[in-house]
Amino acid sequence: MAEILSVIEHSSLPVITERAAAQHALGIHHARLLEKLAPNLPNGAFSWGHQSVRFAQFCGVIQLDDLTLEILPKIHGKEEQPESCRAALVQMLYTARIMRTHKGAQAGINTHQHCLLDIFIQHFCHDLHTQILQGKLRNYIEQEENLSVMRGRLVIPQHVRHNLVHRERLYCRFDDFSEDMVLNQILRFTLRLLMPWTRSGKTKKQLSELLMHFDGISDVPITLQSFKLLKSDRINQRFQPVLEQCRLFIAAIKPDVLAGSTPLFSLLFDMNRLFEAWVAEKLKPWAHQQGWILRTQGPRKYLATREGDSPQFQLRPDVALVDDKGVPQLIADTKWKLLNEADRKLGVSSSDIYQLYAYAGCYEVPHLQLIYPNQAGLRPNYSYTLQGMHTPKLAVKTVAIEKNQILNWS
Repeated sequence: MAEILSVIEHSSLPVITERAAAQHALGIHHARLLEKLAPNLPNGAFSWGHQSVRFAQFCGVIQLDDLTLEILPKIHGKEEQPESCRAALVQMLYTARIMRTHKGAQAGINTHQHCLLDIFIQHFCHDLHTQILQGKLRNYIEQEENLSVMRGRLVIPQHVRHNLVHRERLYCRFDDFSEDMVLNQILRFTLRLLMPWTRSGKTKKQLSELLMHFDGISDVPITLQSFKLLKSDRINQRFQPVLEQCRLFIAAIKPDVLAGSTPLFSLLFDMNRLFEAWVAEKLKPWAHQQGWILRTQGPRKYLATREGDSPQFQLRPDVALVDDKGVPQLIADTKWKLLNEADRKLGVSSSDIYQLYAYAGCYEVPHLQLIYPNQAGLRPNYSYTLQGMHTPKLAVKTVAIEKNQILNWS
């Protein structure tokens, strides 16, 4: 059974020659595996120091042979409580709809007792079980076969090639109503794929029981390209959350990193992107109350135009609230980093302020915000007035990750 080693983002692990069980360090063997896995990880996911490795803002799971690395978000005041940081990450992923699930799945899974990977697999099992209870999917699949009786239509070129001698046979093309379709093949493949990666006996049992529902499905290799074969129709629609999880799991397996050995596994999320998506989902109910539409990564404009050339220096606000005419009323940028209450500027970087100043001039919005995760000693809101132009208002806001609250701009 793989050992779990939890580490907080932006912290370091020493690399030692011989690692004992439960020691907060990487052994040489695991460090070499991590090095080989590096090209398959997000750029900058970690960096090497002097006999140490430091992890960046990419949180999730890295499986290194018999060691599971959990990189957890830095939640202020919870750094010594990995179970709380784990729960916060899981909640953010589902709130942001990066990991989708049906109602009820989260309540039944204890994030304090299970590692991240088992939590993700258990959510997947719960969602798939819910859909199977409503009925497995079947569809008409085009098949070709040499038969003794006519079925469908005769395929003359193949009939001539195969049946010059066996004239009693008919080479037919027909539609068969079958479960052996691409969607079910993806589900079967994912269930088998996850079996070696779970450390929980309960989860292994869930995977095995679900696999029994797919006994008649072809055991074919599935890649990310296989998802392009799926039709986007109402038949497949209810399985979309489950398929999105399948895609994440299949992308996480790194089969070619170590030839001839167990594949490595990594499932990492950029906390900058996750925080942006989390804030956007939290703000949607309030935006709707105001009659505004929430947009992410837009609307896009350009800061300058070179004479005789096309526009340059594109602006893409993280979050914007626009009215029914498409005019931005408020623009915000999210920053996944901790502020400094002792600093006169709170630790807000000049580049972040300059960026908001550029938004103010280009979009002519009356209100701007910088949104950070909350921490002790900081107020929820700090108000500024930007000088020049139309003197827009700027608010520096801090939001509590672990609290299940609806955000607002007020």
